[in-house]
Amino acid sequence: AQILRFLKMHAHPHVGHPSSNSSLIPPNVVDQIWLWDRERTRVQFQEVNILQCGSRAEYLSVQQYAVDHDAYAWSRGADMGNGGAKAGNNKIMLKYEKAEMIMSYLRRWRTARAAAANSS
Repeated sequence: AQILRFLKMHAHPHVGHPSSNSSLIPPNVVDQIWLWDRERTRVQFQEVNILQCGSRAEYLSVQQYAVDHDAYAWSRGADMGNGGAKAGNNKIMLKYEKAEMIMSYLRRWRTARAAAANSS
């Protein structure tokens, strides 16, 4: 809306006067500017840290911990079979300011898993 007002106010004198009833800006341009503005305000930018998990169990555990501690930003989902990752779906995006807390949890989780595997 601000861009449209600017264009109307600063139009060349030969185009017409802003107070006239005729539109100075073509309707398709007006529509595109409105769509761009809506999209611009819909998207939120956030600094993230990308964590790549080594197994489905690790992925699910880290994801749940991140959600519980408000550190989760986004992931594709745990589409991992037979212990391996499928097409990079083993990545979790964590809020940057809380990434170290999640990394600390992951180190503890991996240590506990290794200890459990060695004791078996």
